[in-house]
Amino acid sequence: MAREFSRVDRVEEAIHRVVAELLLQEVDDPRISHLTVSRVRVSRDLANAKVFVVLPDDEAAAREALRALRRAAGFLRRGVARRLMMRMVPELHFAPDTSLAEGNRVAALIEQAAAREEADEREGDDEAAGEG
Repeated sequence: MAREFSRVDRVEEAIHRVVAELLLQEVDDPRISHLTVSRVRVSRDLANAKVFVVLPDDEAAAREALRALRRAAGFLRRGVARRLMMRMVPELHFAPDTSLAEGNRVAALIEQAAAREEADEREGDDEAAGEG
């Protein structure tokens, strides 16, 4: 039987959807208007929401985008309050989502290990052929 979603899960999903829409449709700042919201984590008491965003690869642009997001947090929170009509709207805290970069790093490590293993196997085959 499927587990029912808790209130926190529903609030996370709703805030995720609304913040993504606001960034796309209502934010005029080009540094943040097309950022991707990857996930939202809300505290159990619904007082705080951590909004994870995929930032540009350029470190300076990423830092600037995060700074702009933090400045726009009040505007975005008011937008969430207006659209969701919640009695208490969580404070929005923005954080970079590093899962994509981490995934790429792990994939590169796996490729390196596979290439080393293949080279070791070829070297072993060459040594075996030379002995015969």
